[in-house]
Amino acid sequence: MILSLLGTFTDGLSTWMTRIIVAVIIVLIGFIIGRMCKKLGYHALHELELNEMLHRATRLEIKGEEHLSNGLSYIISIFAIILALNQIGVTTTVVYVLISLLLVVLLMVSLMSIKDFIPNVFAGFKLSKKKLFKEGDHVTLGKIEGTVLQVSLVETRLKTKCGDLIVVPHQTVLKERIITH
Repeated sequence: MILSLLGTFTDGLSTWMTRIIVAVIIVLIGFIIGRMCKKLGYHALHELELNEMLHRATRLEIKGEEHLSNGLSYIISIFAIILALNQIGVTTTVVYVLISLLLVVLLMVSLMSIKDFIPNVFAGFKLSKKKLFKEGDHVTLGKIEGTVLQVSLVETRLKTKCGDLIVVPHQTVLKERIITH
């Protein structure tokens, strides 16, 4: 009786250990493939000069090559984790709940990150329409005085007499008193 119970236990343990080992191998292979695809994707996007195209289109320093290649790596890694969870018998409902939670978190992070971006974009359009200053002008924005290095879609970069670089969001620029020297 005890021997048959022990035999059943070891058979079940052996099955679980095999499933867990296969799941770990799936995750490791997925991470390796994800890393390789990240490097290949980065090099392909770099050959297409994606960052330069984005800079010309928006006048912003957007690291599209890095972000897209990282995204590809994350998608492959998540897919590998889902396959591994399926291998050890986690139901698809649990996987769907985890994916839904991840999407909700990503949505919230995205919304929180654009809450300052959108007002600054509108303020940037207003500033470009008014043409209060341009690159190279010496200005005073409130209590900050310096030379305008760059006017982008969302911010103005000033260099002070001391050599400090100050980044002023356009929403703040519109609220301050602007004096062009």
